[in-house]
Amino acid sequence: MKLNSLLFSLSLFCAAHMSVAWSAELSLYAKAQAQVEKLSAGSAEEAELQYHLGMMLNSGNGGAKKNPQSALVWFRKAAENGNPLAQYKLGCYYAGQFGLLKDEAQAFDWKMRAAQAGYSLAQHDVALIFYKRQDYKNTALWLRAAADQGEFASMMQFALLHASKRFPDADSVLAYVYTKVAADLIAAKFNTLPVQRDEDKKLINKLQGDIAKAAQELSAENRTKAEQLATQWQAKATSVTLTAREGIKAVERLLN
Repeated sequence: MKLNSLLFSLSLFCAAHMSVAWSAELSLYAKAQAQVEKLSAGSAEEAELQYHLGMMLNSGNGGAKKNPQSALVWFRKAAENGNPLAQYKLGCYYAGQFGLLKDEAQAFDWKMRAAQAGYSLAQHDVALIFYKRQDYKNTALWLRAAADQGEFASMMQFALLHASKRFPDADSVLAYVYTKVAADLIAAKFNTLPVQRDEDKKLINKLQGDIAKAAQELSAENRTKAEQLATQWQAKATSVTLTAREGIKAVERLLN
């Protein structure tokens, strides 16, 4: 099977100076900027708020006007202060995603820092970079790290990589396990949707076909092993990934 490159979507946020006496009229952006100016320079809390300020500016939410250039300033501050989510976003900027910067070496460096800190989207991105370099061992390592945090695209890429047998450590059991886990997750989500689209049904059918193909690669013993592993699998997201998934609610938490 071919390994297809997948696009992933990102969510983002921002900041503006206001007095310490917050009122209901103040935007979340203004409150966050006022708070960040009171925090100890270089602290983890300051860096996290700087990241969220950048996200609000990047997306134009939380009361901020969309401004990628200003977002980049906050992301750089937070990244240099050690915030993994900001390091990932800075890497996205250097990758040319927002049309302001283009430096592949810097993009990889910043995304790798975020990946090593445990951020699932960064892990997925560095895996794709390694894949382009035909370094399949590192591709598999980082795809699995992201997949084990529940990233659906990473699960599929990881399964496809092992099924393709592009590297010596390719494992048909793992190909089966992660295809099965991905199929089960998407089916469970599909069953909760108020509107079930035809494209979703087609994806589920495709995954079922992929499972059948993966099963053909296994002995009866290995299939039993794979079924057990798939049943026992549980997503284990890091605190960094959970903060990212929390989105703008994380700002409200930090301000309370």
